This record gives sequence, structure tokens and C-alpha cells, in this order.
Amino acid sequence: VGEPHDNTARVMKTLQYSYAIRPDHHRMFRDETNAMDHLSASPYVVNSFGLCGVSSLMDFARVGNFKRLAKKHKFTAVEKIKVATQVARMVADIHYGGDDGGMGGGDYIGKRKKPTGTASTTPPPPLMTIADLSCGQFIYNDNTQTYQIHDMNLIRMMKVHSDTGRSCQFRSAPSAGSVRSPEEYWEKDHTEKVDIWALGNVLHYIITGDYAFNTHDVSESKIRRYVRKGKTPPSFAEIEKRGDGIEIALLDIIKRIRQVDPMDRPSALEVRAYLEGKLFNLTGSNDATVDADSIAKRPSVSNSS
Repeated sequence: VGEPHDNTARVMKTLQYSYAIRPDHHRMFRDETNAMDHLSASPYVVNSFGLCGVSSLMDFARVGNFKRLAKKHKFTAVEKIKVATQVARMVADIHYGGDDGGMGGGDYIGKRKKPTGTASTTPPPPLMTIADLSCGQFIYNDNTQTYQIHDMNLIRMMKVHSDTGRSCQFRSAPSAGSVRSPEEYWEKDHTEKVDIWALGNVLHYIITGDYAFNTHDVSESKIRRYVRKGKTPPSFAEIEKRGDGIEIALLDIIKRIRQVDPMDRPSALEVRAYLEGKLFNLTGSNDATVDADSIAKRPSVSNSS
């Protein structure tokens, strides 16, 4: 689809024709479009330009997602920290509406009060939870030179308890797949911390080109059991053995993320601050942009690059 005034490319996203349309599909598309509209100032979220039923109009991406680039080991070590920083910024923007949790910065949606009895550095309850984050949901924007999330149709608009000021928990449908958090496999109530666990999965994929546990090696039922018990993935030792400082820095935050108890996981703001600090120490800049065209055209690089 081209814009009539300048022929800027847009794409129409719609429900697969083979699916029977249900009422919750309308809600999912509506919530996703509303979230994208509110987050239009974020360079890490795709812009949406309209919604009708179960179809929406959004930015067109020419290059595609970073999953296949990571799978083919196309990223250099510096590019890994840059893409990881982009993803962490995206999650923080969605959780806190670009509000930085009341710690300064922009204000895309509005502010929420911090829960009573918490430290001054504690962020307020999140505004939204993605609830279904994985590597294939990011496409590259040529104009911003950033990867942007384009698929958020399970996004949750978070409610807050009127007395405590804390987030109300929610429960998803029984979770299939091999990349879910322990609380999702336990089918317990959960919070925005499911996104933090998923963020750790994405960071691991950026390093290795695969998830921490994958069905190539073990069955899905075993993966569920390993995750619920907090088993350390064998890839952790392999990353440490390679000795790449940037990969080890990424692994350190992944270890903090992969806590069975959601309360022990860092917030999106903490993950973002950690990665931005590593990026600045490495490059002397907060610039996390990458040239996906050049990355896609180059041969695979070694893990130590």
C-alpha cells in the first residue's frame, strides 16, 4: 500500500483467512493498535495508521527481522550489544510508556504513582505487558535504523489495585511452546515479569542464534520441567568458555533475568540501564543503531568477532 501524497510504503496486517474470526480477535487487534498509537514516539515500536475489524495498516519493513541474522551468526560482538540494547529499550518503552518509570525522559502516555511502601527508585506499575515476546516479532526500520516490534496482539493493558497501587496480576491461556516463563508453565497468575523472562530469551538468541533450551536437543516436556526447576542451560558454560567480554556481559544480565521467582527478576528499566552502560563503555556512545542491510549481505562472523 502506498501513501497517496508521497507513495510511502505501508503494509496491511490481517488475520489469516483460514482462521474463524472470534470476538477476542477484535479486542486483540484493537489493543495492539491502541498500544502502537500511544507509543508512536518510540523508535522501537512500529507505527500504526489505522484499524478496521481484524486488519490494521502499519509501517512496511524492507529488510525483515533479526532472528535469521542471529541464526546465521551475522552480528559482530558490538552489534550484539547494540541490538540487545534496542530490544531492552523497546520493552521499557512498552512497560512504562516511555515515561522512564517517573525517572525522567519523555511522556508518551502518562504517569502512575509508585506502590506504597516502596523505594524512591522503584518504578511505578507498568502500563502494558506484551505477554508474548519472541525474536520473530521485530522488523527493521530504514529511517530509524532500529528494530521495531510489530506483533503485540496479546498485549495486556495493566490494571492497578486501588488500595496498594500494585499491578493486578493476570493469567493467560495454558501456554504451549518451549520459550515460556516458569510461572506460565505453572499456569499461575503473572505480571509484566513474563516479558523480562522473554527478554532474556531474546538476548540469548542474539548471542547464540538459538534459545537457551530448544526442541532440537530435548523434548518440549523436558524443557518445561527444566524451566520450572530453574535448570542452568548448557549454553551458559559454552559462552563463558569462549571468553568474549561482550557476550559474557550479556550473559550476566541473562542470568539475573532467568530467576524462577518473578520478584527476583530486574525491571525493564534496570535491564535497559545495564545494557546502555555496557554499550557506552564499549563505544563511548548511547547510539544503538545498526545497518541491517550491510549485516544481511556480509558472510557469517565468528563468535569472537
